[in-house]
Amino acid sequence: MPIGCVSLPQTSDLEAAADDTFVVSAMSPAQVELTAALDTEKPVFVDGGFSVWLRSEELTYYVLKADATETCRRYHENQENPPQEEPESTWAP
Repeated sequence: MPIGCVSLPQTSDLEAAADDTFVVSAMSPAQVELTAALDTEKPVFVDGGFSVWLRSEELTYYVLKADATETCRRYHENQENPPQEEPESTWAP
């Protein structure tokens, strides 16, 4: 399964960075498509930071949120009710 988008900017590249750390951003192909369909005139929100532990390291993550679009609704409807295909018969006389 292909990955849609992964980026790893270093905070040391930013003048205002307080720490030398990194930010990881990853989106599935569906998330890339849904994000591209967002209305650029409407705001998106960053929710968080939320903590999660990975081995002995505490990591903070954030979630990008926006109002649902018609594209998003259709995507979720298709996920909940995927098109049914006729199963191939494995029975042979």
